[in-house]
Amino acid sequence: MNITEAQMSNLTRAVSDGLLVLRRPLPMTPVEWADKYYYLPKESAYQEGRWETLPFQRAIMNAMGSDYIREVNVVKSARVGYSKMLLGVYAYFIEHKQRNSLIWLPTDGDAENFMKSHVEPTIRDVPSLLSLAPWYGKKHRDNTLSMKRFSNGRGFWCLGGKAAKNYREKSVDVAGYD
Repeated sequence: MNITEAQMSNLTRAVSDGLLVLRRPLPMTPVEWADKYYYLPKESAYQEGRWETLPFQRAIMNAMGSDYIREVNVVKSARVGYSKMLLGVYAYFIEHKQRNSLIWLPTDGDAENFMKSHVEPTIRDVPSLLSLAPWYGKKHRDNTLSMKRFSNGRGFWCLGGKAAKNYREKSVDVAGYD
């Protein structure tokens, strides 16, 4: 059987494209991912710019992102970067580990404010998240104040913790509180 160079090139490209679905990214810890991809937006961070994990944050973030640790409780003071650590780990779960995630804040108003002032700027400023959000900046059913659905099929919910309905019918891999 004779195959021309063009046919061979097309066959090689088709096989490569078909095998792409089997490709997995190299495993990374949450700290490695955050240090490489996470960016602090100017609207919601004390200092805008690339995230640099501080020494005391390393173990906390890696514990939050570990498949072997089911629960992490953090006793902390104010202004230690907990919300940003949490958001960085959730971004890691959405983009790298491809997991559905949910975060509860004290009230629905707090959750909406968190989504507007922290989550949306983070999606905008982290290129790997923005590439998964074709709806960004548009009115779309996958872009609401309580839920963001990404093109990799993963969802991120941000809900208030007061109403019982916010605890029902949520199938997520990762849940947290702030």
